[in-house]
Amino acid sequence: QGAAAALERGTRRGLFKRGVGLTSGVIARTSLIKGYFDCSRSMMQARELFKKMEDETKEEARPNTRTANTFLRGCLLYGAVDDAQALLTRMEEGADSGKQAACAPDASSYEYVVTLLCQALRFDDAGKVARRALKRFGSSPGSAAMFVAVARAAALSGDFEGVGA
Repeated sequence: QGAAAALERGTRRGLFKRGVGLTSGVIARTSLIKGYFDCSRSMMQARELFKKMEDETKEEARPNTRTANTFLRGCLLYGAVDDAQALLTRMEEGADSGKQAACAPDASSYEYVVTLLCQALRFDDAGKVARRALKRFGSSPGSAAMFVAVARAAALSGDFEGVGA
């Protein structure tokens, strides 16, 4: 609570409204999201703060890829599959439209979501996400791991036909 209160005081004083303060605000909020997941164990508080950042009018104050990946790692910790999948979709749409280039998904973004989907044994969805990553970035060390995870999830489900997906 102390960190959240300090961040709120800085926000009220306008410290995060312009210049370097905008970047500092994103860094501070990203750290706070990590703290909500790791220390407070509060998915709700992390979700609320991330949403507040997404609603910012200034692009520089909105979440960047690092912030989004911090949130996705938290989703992985809590099994928040739908939150992660929705965020990845928003990241892709924002990057593709050019409106939110600072929050474009990277390879790690896809790996987190594929891992979550596989943990939920939603290997069909995981395969689709992995193929989108492959299309966006090409082959990488992480892409092989994503497809192995998809195959493993399908095999655990007993769907040996789905392994080739």
